[in-house]
Amino acid sequence: MARKPTDSSPPTGYGRKSPKNRQRTLTRDEAQLWRKVTADAIPRPGRKETMPDPADMLEDGPEKNVPASKQVRAIRANPSLSTPRPKRPPAPPPLNALDNRTAKRLVRGQLTPEARLDLHGMTRHSAEPALLRFVTDARAQGRKLVLVITGKGSQGHLLHGRDFHADPHQRSVLREEVPRWLGEPQFRTHVAGFQPAHPKHGGGGALYLWLRRRS
Repeated sequence: MARKPTDSSPPTGYGRKSPKNRQRTLTRDEAQLWRKVTADAIPRPGRKETMPDPADMLEDGPEKNVPASKQVRAIRANPSLSTPRPKRPPAPPPLNALDNRTAKRLVRGQLTPEARLDLHGMTRHSAEPALLRFVTDARAQGRKLVLVITGKGSQGHLLHGRDFHADPHQRSVLREEVPRWLGEPQFRTHVAGFQPAHPKHGGGGALYLWLRRRS
C-alpha cells in the first residue's frame, strides 16, 4: 500500500515567538525527534523538502564568532571568567623585643655572637646589601646571635656635648640607618629582634641581631 505523501517541514509557528516575530530554533532533543518522525515522509508532489539541517536548528549549535568587545564586557560582568590574581605571600612578622632572660644575658655580656659584620668604611648604598647577605647567610647556617658593627661616629666636643659637630657628616650614618633597615620586610624575614651590644662587643656602635629559626 502506497504511503500517503506528507509535508516534512517543521510545524508552522512551532515554539515561542521572539520579540521580532520570528520562530525560535529547536532544541537538540526536538530536532532529533522531528528527524525520526519525518524519516520516511514523502514530500508532496511539486513541493521541495524544506526540512533544514538539524545542526542549523539547534539552540546550542555551533558557536558563533563573538566580537572582542562583547567578550571583554562578558568577562567584566562575570569576574569568575577573568584570570585569577596570584595570591601575595604573607608579610614577614614584625620585630619583637627579646625575652627577658636573653636580653639580660646580652646586657651582661654573657652571650657570644656566632658571627660578626663590620660596616666601617662602607657607604649606605654598599652597607645595606652587605647586611642583607650577612643575615641571610647566617640564618641559612642556623646561627641565632650575630653582631653588626656600625661605628659610633664622632663624639663631638665636650663643651657642646656629643650632639654638636662642626661637620654633620662626621656622624655615623650607618648607626642611624641600620635600625631602620632592620624594620623593612626583607630584613624582618631573617631578623627577629635586635638591641645595642655590650661594651666589650662595641657598645653603642654595634648591635646584637637575633635571627629567626630556619623554616
